[in-house]
Amino acid sequence: MNRRTIRISRLRSATMVSVGAVAVALSVVPSTVAVADAMQGSSGDRAAPHLRANNAPTGAIADAIRRAGSEGQAVVQGGDHDHQGKQGKQGKPGPQGPQGPQGAQGAQGAQGAQGAQGAQGAQGAQGAQGAQGAQGAQGAQGAQGAQGAQGAQGAQGAQGAQGAQGTVGSSYVNTVTALGTATVNCDGNDVATGGGALTTTPLTGSYPIGGTTVTPPTGWQGIATGAGVPVTAYVVCANVTP
Repeated sequence: MNRRTIRISRLRSATMVSVGAVAVALSVVPSTVAVADAMQGSSGDRAAPHLRANNAPTGAIADAIRRAGSEGQAVVQGGDHDHQGKQGKQGKPGPQGPQGPQGAQGAQGAQGAQGAQGAQGAQGAQGAQGAQGAQGAQGAQGAQGAQGAQGAQGAQGAQGAQGAQGTVGSSYVNTVTALGTATVNCDGNDVATGGGALTTTPLTGSYPIGGTTVTPPTGWQGIATGAGVPVTAYVVCANVTP
């Protein structure tokens, strides 16, 4: 351990105590004595210096010691106690550094939940009329319609010419009863000279049958209103068979 004592007797003197790159400048007045202790270990490294004043430091000495203490470069010893200097004020912020490079693209986030259904939109304008379509195929034939009502009776026709004198013969009546429609005929080649039909409902038809426009009829037919209604047809026949 080495100890070096420097006595200041002039108006202005400077004492430098360094540990590495640390230096403390002292400005003193006459009759002020500063003692600097430098502690050196066995490894050759120097410990932080201790600045000790025989008398209370004043003026520039006190300021220098306080600054050294606040920067951690020295420990001020006054009397029997050591006093560490106050923390110095924080320096001004330095200039803003350059912008760093753009970071790598992050991973794709998870798919969000489905949003709520939106409100119904307003009704759109009516579109233009489309072109006429092609004609469709002909439909199937419909079912046969119901039989129409019996027409009104026609006017009486003009009287025909008198026929030739017939032979004297006999006549007879044949009848047939059936449901809905009854048909009755004369026997053999005999001809009908009259006839009719009887039923409980109005007749829809009662007329001679057989023969042609130049030959006499050979029977009679009666038609009732309703297929299940009984009807009786009768025919008056002339016996012309030899």
